[in-house]
Amino acid sequence: MTTDPAGPLLGGAAELAAIEDAVRWGRATDWWPAPDAVVDGGAEPADPIVDLCGAEGDRPMGVLGLVFPAARAIRDAAVRDVRGLGLPGLARAVSAAVPLSSLHDVVVRAVVADLHAVRDAGGLGAGTSRGRFEEFCAGLATPAGRRAVWDRYPVLAGHVRGLCGRWHRSVVELASRLADDRPGSGEVRSLRLGAGDGHRGGRGVAIVGFEDGEVVYKPRPADADRAFAALVEWFNGTGPALELRCPGTRPGAGYAWVEFVEHRAGTDARAYHRRAGALLALLYAVLGTDMHQENVIARGDEPVPVDLEALCTPLARPADWSVARTGLLHTGGVDISGLGGGAPGPHPVPSPTVRDRGTDTMHLVWATGTRTTWLPNRQVVDGTRTRPADHVDSLVEGFAEAYDRLARSRKALLAPGGPVHALSTAALRVVLRPTTVYSRLLAERAHPAHLSSPQAQRDVLALLGSDAVATTEAAQLATGDVPLFEFTPTGRDLTAGNGTVLRNALPHQPYDAVRAVLDRLSDQDLTRQADLIRTAWQV
Repeated sequence: MTTDPAGPLLGGAAELAAIEDAVRWGRATDWWPAPDAVVDGGAEPADPIVDLCGAEGDRPMGVLGLVFPAARAIRDAAVRDVRGLGLPGLARAVSAAVPLSSLHDVVVRAVVADLHAVRDAGGLGAGTSRGRFEEFCAGLATPAGRRAVWDRYPVLAGHVRGLCGRWHRSVVELASRLADDRPGSGEVRSLRLGAGDGHRGGRGVAIVGFEDGEVVYKPRPADADRAFAALVEWFNGTGPALELRCPGTRPGAGYAWVEFVEHRAGTDARAYHRRAGALLALLYAVLGTDMHQENVIARGDEPVPVDLEALCTPLARPADWSVARTGLLHTGGVDISGLGGGAPGPHPVPSPTVRDRGTDTMHLVWATGTRTTWLPNRQVVDGTRTRPADHVDSLVEGFAEAYDRLARSRKALLAPGGPVHALSTAALRVVLRPTTVYSRLLAERAHPAHLSSPQAQRDVLALLGSDAVATTEAAQLATGDVPLFEFTPTGRDLTAGNGTVLRNALPHQPYDAVRAVLDRLSDQDLTRQADLIRTAWQV
């Protein structure tokens, strides 16, 4: 094999830019934060001391044999820490949620490189390809075999310890909140971690199954969810038609329990798309974005937004804002929009894919993944998924009706106590780069070529750039987190997921742009936005 068994190396900053362009709705902003000062967020928690070598007697587990002692250690520690919380089924659910898939992804590139090196050196004597793979993995399941890997890749050992520490801290925190709040009835039946990206020390969205149903855990403030729900409540009170729905939210201190929204078949495609048009108008009015195919669920005849972090999007020029930047509409390339995406087919960005699994020719390639099932963002009527392209008139009708209600009430919306004014003090998120860019860098730093030293790791993350924002992104990626940046619409600071504050990073107070967009609501602007809706699925 002439190709690198660990997969190709990243092709530099140009490849990152290509990844970014493949999944953007144009440029989300034509600005880049330029902070006046940077206030360090403080030291990260120390990685735990985890036995990475284990003892004799472990059975081979393929690639996972390398990290089995670490997984066992954090599982046992977490179960011990949550067993006394008094919530039936919790310890069992935590035990089943050990991050084996994440651990596999961290080490697989180094393991396959070693597999090929040992095979090519004649170190495997079995007579078949599968037998040689099993022979190699049997060595990974011994203390000596594991120690040899960690000695060869000490940086990789740090990655594994860091992942273990983040998982343990975040799952115990979640378990404590579950026990305190009891957001469901009966015992805990399941715990699905990793339903969203990991931020702030590995904290991510989780779905908790109770006897009476499921509830979503969001380890972030519920400001955006509650403010948008207030806007929807106001809107529903302005007329009997086009009523919208948001998931029910129960806020905690820095986190929230959110209603689990299930996809259900509908009966009225016109009503659904009129509501979708109204939802688009409300998002347009408050500069909401990132509403892609995973952030909308079709519940009967209602499009329900399920992730509303990115409101009051910072802009250099409010005049550049349009419905095309919300993410609900298709704007070219593979359709990943909230209303039109979700179809089975190729992902727009290649991802690491294991080939020849379970043999001594096992290797990684960067390939375009294919989703074989539908996402729940598209409405189903009579067994058939509706197409927004067939209901553009209904989308425009709903948008125009909601737009008119907003235009007639703009002063009340912005007045103290009004539903839009509530956003002015909310903790909101700005998405500076697509998550796929960060995911590619996290995968890149696990390549054996970058595991020789901490400096090699820094060199990978330096592909983001050298300005203060890129440095803050790199600091979060270095701990295994997907970078996060939050702001308050009446301020100009950005706060990173690791606590670092970028002073005066925004070009202006984002709430000023909301005022500007509401002030420009007019027949002329309505015509412009309606034209964008009509052409969305003609690209």
